[in-house]
Amino acid sequence: IPLDNLALEIQRSLDYYESQLGKGSVDHIVLLPLRNEMPELLEGFNSRLPVPIKVMDINELMQVDIDVNRDTLVFCLASMGAALREQGVVHAEA
Repeated sequence: IPLDNLALEIQRSLDYYESQLGKGSVDHIVLLPLRNEMPELLEGFNSRLPVPIKVMDINELMQVDIDVNRDTLVFCLASMGAALREQGVVHAEA
């Protein structure tokens, strides 16, 4: 039931974004990786929401010269977000 409630809140946010803000429809949602993989969470969202949900892959966002494992990525997400925002890569509306 908590997943149902969370999916409902996400759906409400999508509806608000589209109808009240007039920003158009969202074509996908990207989740930040968690320390522990939770495939049931991803499957649950994908079965309840009208847009595909996927977990962020750092290699799709930027070219990195090292292999970034899940633990390192999770640990560094806040710093990476702050650095990208300072560089103008991450936009508030994105």
